[in-house]
Amino acid sequence: FSAESDGGKRMEMLEIPSHKFYLGVQFHPEFSSRPGFPEEAFAAFVSAT
Repeated sequence: FSAESDGGKRMEMLEIPSHKFYLGVQFHPEFSSRPGFPEEAFAAFVSAT
């Protein structure tokens, strides 16, 4: 796990570094994106595909 909630009560993100791209999240990064300002996790997904 690579990220937890603000209160530290749950895991929010999972990565597998040995894979080209593997990211599981407990939130919706696409909802934080705005034109010209993509959310970092969403931008990484788009770049990898």
